[in-house]
Amino acid sequence: MTAPETFRAFISLEIPGELKQAIGGLQKKLMTAGGDVSWVKMPALHLTLRFLGAVAAEKVASISEALDGLTAGRNPFFVTVEGVGAFPDIRRPRVIWIGLRDGEPLVHFQRAVEASIETLGFEPEARPFQPHLTIGRVRSSRNDRALIRELETEASWSAGVFGLSEFCLMRSELRAGGAVHTPLWSKTLSG
Repeated sequence: MTAPETFRAFISLEIPGELKQAIGGLQKKLMTAGGDVSWVKMPALHLTLRFLGAVAAEKVASISEALDGLTAGRNPFFVTVEGVGAFPDIRRPRVIWIGLRDGEPLVHFQRAVEASIETLGFEPEARPFQPHLTIGRVRSSRNDRALIRELETEASWSAGVFGLSEFCLMRSELRAGGAVHTPLWSKTLSG
């Protein structure tokens, strides 16, 4: 008997091309600090609503069906993209992020996503959802002072208001050149 096929998966909202372009420009500025950062490649940039971890291939249909039930009459989410920061904080950056404001409807939607997959056996997230876009992960403290200065300089960076409408279940494969994401299911939120 063979083990069922499993793969890493997550639920996301995809990022519009114009916003990816603006964020790519910001990344170039931050790169000038010379920090040891693994920068997210723009084709892979997304807003994670829920990381699922290892998922059995046979569960894709039931997950997709649960997500499809959340889309009826759902309008795109409009968020203000502003602020640059880091987790756990800007003085000890490990994850570099861009903030998403006006995200209360997005927070409610993420809770609905969480509830829909909990019925399929996925444990709820321990941490509360904070709408943000991860744009880099710090690997070491090399040039961390210069990186922190650059993050502080760009702390009020803003790209304006954008609509997020492409709701997806994605497969994620970790490769030497970075993660490769493949849509398993997607739907455009159009109201």
